Parts: sequence; structure tokens; C-alpha cells
Amino acid sequence: MKYKGKSTYGPRKMPAVFERHPENIVWWMKALDDYSEFNKLCPEPEPEKWVDPSDPSNVKYVKNEGFKKREIDRLLRWTYWLTYHSLMSCPENTEAGLEFETFDPGNPDTWETMEKELTEFGLTFGEKRYLFNLASKVNALTDEYLDEGLERFLASRRQTEKQDA
Repeated sequence: MKYKGKSTYGPRKMPAVFERHPENIVWWMKALDDYSEFNKLCPEPEPEKWVDPSDPSNVKYVKNEGFKKREIDRLLRWTYWLTYHSLMSCPENTEAGLEFETFDPGNPDTWETMEKELTEFGLTFGEKRYLFNLASKVNALTDEYLDEGLERFLASRRQTEKQDA
């Protein structure tokens, strides 16, 4: 597929900038288009089934505390996985030497170490929240992005109309 002669525009990228002296830390984050690896490593938890002994067709799903904890654990892992892959999919970061020492992308049991590594690197609580939120933001299609795209389009149309007049 092509659009205006280009074969790809690529996914959206956003910088995460952390003010430091004498030089700011700038990490790029890129939207991902494939979550199958995460879903394979961390399948969605299923609630326990309760089958009525007198009527096997009567099945109820029990969302007990164990199920809720598995859901919360998966969401936390999702945050770390998304942040890691949004960062590491950008050549600007890997070429600059960004690496995690204990986070293993193939082992979900290590993903919670991201928080500790970021802290040891020197990021504050607020900066870590900013980074995790930015990973979500760059991977989301929000009204804000749609509005920005529409505004850029309308501005270019106004510019073209002025040139034609």
C-alpha cells in the first residue's frame, strides 16, 4: 500500500525528556503494532467456572479475589512490557546504549524489575509515572491525536487556499 507515493509513514513516535544538567535525557517511544508476544507470554486470566451439579448446562463464572489479582498482575505486566518495547523499538535508544540489566523481555517474572532499574538509574517516582503514561499515550488513538491531525490538515488546506487566491 502507498499513500502520496510513500510506502509507509511508520508508527507515531514521541520523546520522553527528563531534565538533567548538563544534558537532558531524551528517550524515544514508538507505537507498537503487534501485541501477540505479550498475549502469548501473559494470556488473559479466566475466571473459575462453577458448574451446577444438578444442571451441567448452568455454568457461572466466579470472579473471586484470585482472579482479580491475576487481572491486576497482568495489567501491571502489560505496563512494563509496553514501556520496554515502546522504548527498545526505537533505534535512537538502542544506538545510544539504552539497555536494561535485569528485565528479560521473554520472562514475565523479571518485568517488575523495570521499576527498580529506573529508580537506580535516577528517575523519580513522577518521572517513572510519566514514562509509563507516555508508553500508553503513544500507543493509543485518543481524541487529542485525532484533533491534532484534523487541525494540521485544516491548516494545510487554509495555506493552500491562500496560495491559490
